[in-house]
Amino acid sequence: MPDVLLMLDTLGRFVTTTVAGPVVLWTLVALAAWGGLRLVPSPPLVQYWTRVGVLLALPLGLAAALLDLGLPGEVFRPVSDVPWLGRTLAPIVVDAASTGTSASPAWRILFVGAGIGAIGAGGAAVVALTRLAADAYALHRFRAAHPPNAPAWVQEQVDTHATTLGITRPVSVCCAPDIAVPMTVGGGRPRLFLPESLCSDEQALAMTLTHELVHVQRFDYVVHVLVRTVRALFVAHPLVPIYARAVATYREQACDAAVLATNRVPRKAYATLLLQWTQRVSSTPASALGLAYSSSTLKSRISAMTSHVVPSRPALSLVLSALLLVTTFTLMACGDVGTEEPSNATPPDAPVPPTEIDTQPQLDGGMQALYSAVTYPDIAQEHGVEGRMVVQFVVTRDGTPTDLTILNADVQGEGPTPPEDAAQSLEDAALDAVRGMTFTPGEHEGQAVNAQMAVPIRFQLPE
Repeated sequence: MPDVLLMLDTLGRFVTTTVAGPVVLWTLVALAAWGGLRLVPSPPLVQYWTRVGVLLALPLGLAAALLDLGLPGEVFRPVSDVPWLGRTLAPIVVDAASTGTSASPAWRILFVGAGIGAIGAGGAAVVALTRLAADAYALHRFRAAHPPNAPAWVQEQVDTHATTLGITRPVSVCCAPDIAVPMTVGGGRPRLFLPESLCSDEQALAMTLTHELVHVQRFDYVVHVLVRTVRALFVAHPLVPIYARAVATYREQACDAAVLATNRVPRKAYATLLLQWTQRVSSTPASALGLAYSSSTLKSRISAMTSHVVPSRPALSLVLSALLLVTTFTLMACGDVGTEEPSNATPPDAPVPPTEIDTQPQLDGGMQALYSAVTYPDIAQEHGVEGRMVVQFVVTRDGTPTDLTILNADVQGEGPTPPEDAAQSLEDAALDAVRGMTFTPGEHEGQAVNAQMAVPIRFQLPE
């Protein structure tokens, strides 16, 4: 049980100190953007691309913030001139008695809770990504089972419409009786899937083709897949699903506005066609990842069509989306402003980065040897002092640990401030234990090299 709590506490510290900042910053930007879009009337296309930019900024900004730390999986941030962390050994937990559990201070519940929450969010993401993968596989099978087979005159109409919209990619068409609603799939080589009944209604076919080809023109399918992926990764964040649903709504509204702006489509006939398709909406897994009609957006689409259509500029919408994405990305990535960048110069005797070491140093006698060497100082036990810290050190070419440093020491006592001697005794005990160890040195290209390592050590009292 202490090992589980230690892992949860460690994970919670990483989440609260590293992940929480960028995510909270994104949340504030997302709320501000949402409020601004609600207060300032704007065309559906601007609403669409702005929300896309906000959503994509979340994974990009978070990734940049984590990569800026060197190794995102390491909780303890080093206070050294080395711009990377060495290999970290398994944590050592030193009990004052052979049995018993740690008397964790109340404030540590926050970190343990954060760790549990992170595991829950990760589990939800795994489930959502699994569903997304299943939808992708179903769509792949659906596409393989429905090759292009449209009559020549239908394909000719598609090519004519595509040329009018400036689409240079080849667009194929499949018409089949088992296709319930029109659907667009693919980015580089898109394919339109149409109900066979459309071939007998030239007006409905023309409106449907215009609608689907606008999706192709704007690469809406690619954006749809990206949004679905972001939603799966961050499904635990309440704003992400809301933004994803809004993206789908404004995507269709923007497409409707583009179709009606051609002046070749009667508004009433188009609304009737939308109602027809939404009544036959497909619930197959393939339609979940394809751009298919959805009944959930029908009311808002009809309302948008009956209101005054404000002309929108696609280029301006893309620029606004890109600016918002870059701004949010930069703010999240630069969340740790003020930290000094380490020098790129590497001294001759500096430790070799872990990624360049072919064989990592090995502790002689294993972790049990280090565990046996750590003693819980009597003065610390007498004053009820316990704590945790990280001992960072360099294993030299002859296997001796040098340059020992205490990082992230967190010492607590029964009173508000533990006695200085008692607190110092824990650090001294940790340093003495590591200093007395011997290692088999690390190797790079067959030569022994200096390597930096770290080991977390925790001193805990029984309840």
